[in-house]
Amino acid sequence: MKFDALRVICIVTKYPCNALLLFYANFRRELCGIELLGRDWPDPPLQSLVAANDTGSETQGNTDGKSAVPLCSTCGSDSEHQEKTEDPLLSHYRLEADRAECAYEEFCTRSFTDENFVVLWMSAAYVQAVQYTFVVGVTEAGYKRILSLAACSLQHTEALEGMLEQLARRGLRMSESLLYVIPGAVGLRRALVAHSGDRIVVQRCLAEKRARVVSFLPQEYRLKVGRALHHAWGALEYGDALGALKRLQQRVHRINESAGRALAKGLEETLTVHRAGAYVALGRSLTTTRVITRLAQRLCGRLRQRSDWMPSDQRSTFMALDLMAMEAGMYRLGHAAYLPALREQLTGLNQPHSTRI
Repeated sequence: MKFDALRVICIVTKYPCNALLLFYANFRRELCGIELLGRDWPDPPLQSLVAANDTGSETQGNTDGKSAVPLCSTCGSDSEHQEKTEDPLLSHYRLEADRAECAYEEFCTRSFTDENFVVLWMSAAYVQAVQYTFVVGVTEAGYKRILSLAACSLQHTEALEGMLEQLARRGLRMSESLLYVIPGAVGLRRALVAHSGDRIVVQRCLAEKRARVVSFLPQEYRLKVGRALHHAWGALEYGDALGALKRLQQRVHRINESAGRALAKGLEETLTVHRAGAYVALGRSLTTTRVITRLAQRLCGRLRQRSDWMPSDQRSTFMALDLMAMEAGMYRLGHAAYLPALREQLTGLNQPHSTRI
């Protein structure tokens, strides 16, 4: 049986069974009566497909005298009708491409004038071997919005400045007190300073900071120092956390000078949420860029269902379609009632910062 052979190929090669069955059904559509509509096609039962394959020749002529393929009303033949009938698979992908184009236009042009943002996450992640910079914001009500996307790394200052200028034209008020949760990238910091001035409030990503410090250490010290950093940042009071980090920095400096200098650079920026007095309520959400990492992972999974590789323009359109769909299902920020108080505290933390990290 041909379908048994296809099943064996699917099991051995781990190739999606739906794709092979769909190809065979398109090639010999008269042998099996399965519908080819929708994107996620369920696996048809093997017995029904084999039965359809065995009795496919009988379906060409029924006892009622009706043909399985509709005949043309004028000439009585089915050739012209088959030429005019569009493949449901092609019509599905054409419809999805049109939806992606509309979603991309909406994603790039929607306005943020009526929304007040308190926090901006900015980080980069790889999607199909291409690095993208994501910007995700949180409103005063705690709702998350995917603001922008750029195919560049965190070191491309000019591209990041253009992205920030585009957000400003779309109504994002970046001159007010905002908390920027960012990794330690010099290009990103320079772009923020060039666009919003040197009085910006920055919270360094703790996960990125810990990974950078630990990377300089020998293997036997990495786990111990990583745990010590976690406990120091977990202190509830700003003074206790700062004192623990300074003592740890001295010990790390004795082990490796590069690791000690990496920990000392931007040390107080890792405690911005502590200084604002919001670590107990919002520290788990506002001290890392984990939200962007998870967003990129889900986006890669959605794109992989379509193709392992796409051209740049096609990838951007489908990414916009998926991002708009994922934004509608993103959870509200926990303890969102503390965000207005955090915004008031951020006004007193506007201090000039250096671009050196």
